[in-house]
Amino acid sequence: MQKEEHSMSEVYEKLMKCYKSVREKTDFVPEAALILGSGLGDYADDLKIEASINYADIEGFPVSTVKGHKGRFVFAHVEGVPMVIMQGRVHYYEGYPMSDVVLPTRLMGLLG
Repeated sequence: MQKEEHSMSEVYEKLMKCYKSVREKTDFVPEAALILGSGLGDYADDLKIEASINYADIEGFPVSTVKGHKGRFVFAHVEGVPMVIMQGRVHYYEGYPMSDVVLPTRLMGLLG
């Protein structure tokens, strides 16, 4: 995969496309976000999951190629707090432009 930078309007359009895609699948509004790294991916499996969305099912969303990353958003309550949890993430070394590496964080901010 070749890294290429995008204009801010392209970055915004992609972010909004991802947001719309997620909102078509769930109306869950998180108050906090958590990004699970290597070795922590199973944490969300023990929660009462209200919704989950595979990254591949989100239009325009970057998908991790790292083995062991589940590649999904989990929407659940943790000790009463509504949360969006990333099980897996994309990395710059996978060939993604930085705008795609930070897209998930921007998306989680828009969701809640």
